[in-house]
Amino acid sequence: MRRILLILPLFLFASCISTGGGYVSFDKSEFYEIKVGGEDELGDEDLVEAEAEVSYFVSYPQLGVIEESDGVFEMTYNGCFVEFGEGLNYEAGLNDFVEIKRHDEGDVSYQAWYEDDILVRYGGLVDGYGYNFWLFDYENGVSDCILILEGMAESFTDKPFYYNEKFGFKVDLLSDYKLEYLPSGEGVLMKKWIEGVCADEWGEEYECGYKVEIYAMAFENMMGYVNLADFIANKYGGFSAEFADFGNGAGVFIDEGAGEDGIRHYFMMNANSSVIYEAYLKVPSVNYSAHKMGFDEFVPSFEIF
Repeated sequence: MRRILLILPLFLFASCISTGGGYVSFDKSEFYEIKVGGEDELGDEDLVEAEAEVSYFVSYPQLGVIEESDGVFEMTYNGCFVEFGEGLNYEAGLNDFVEIKRHDEGDVSYQAWYEDDILVRYGGLVDGYGYNFWLFDYENGVSDCILILEGMAESFTDKPFYYNEKFGFKVDLLSDYKLEYLPSGEGVLMKKWIEGVCADEWGEEYECGYKVEIYAMAFENMMGYVNLADFIANKYGGFSAEFADFGNGAGVFIDEGAGEDGIRHYFMMNANSSVIYEAYLKVPSVNYSAHKMGFDEFVPSFEIF
């Protein structure tokens, strides 16, 4: 099991919790990767090969801390404690004073435990995966932390993605990036820092790390461009255009140099030309070639609905 730092993560959630008179919100998250299988076990006589390694991902607040012990994980954030793992079930320890209420939301089945009208425990089971998420509290109840648990449980997946309801598009998330939601709901930013050591002409080493940014976003066609070709001609007439069709709508790649940065855009437009969709890579020009192919492989996951 390992933590994945996202410089963009998955995927996906913004939430808020009440904290004694105010609200603490978060719109930056990371993915935690849970690896299952993929190891060989030595038996008494034969070498037994385990199942192929599978990775699952769960999104959690970027300032949260996850610790693992014997396959059980605990995420701590802002006074909330979310425990999660495979097959966790605490109903066997129920007492007669607890009332349980249940409801379903998508692929997650929730249950709320009340004792003397106080929500003392809240859990969610991710259907199809067998992973449970639980909140615990021993004094004041867990009401303030419900949205955090729900965000984590509903993000649990074997392939993180982002869905934008406002503009009707979906895109895969890169699990080794950090995730930020753009402020007006137009999309997401994925970013990460690449460590590096360089040497000058005298052989002296120095740090030369750099930042990689990938945006996936949409915006209204306020200028009334008739089609994508019209938009490209007006905005990027001096740049070479590379048309592509990945089966989810025709799009155009544009390479743009911006000072010390190298930028590669990919644009699409919806059927009635009311919305323009964009994915773009921004990286120092000297490192552009190292990331161009990865960006081009990411672009086909951009789907318009």
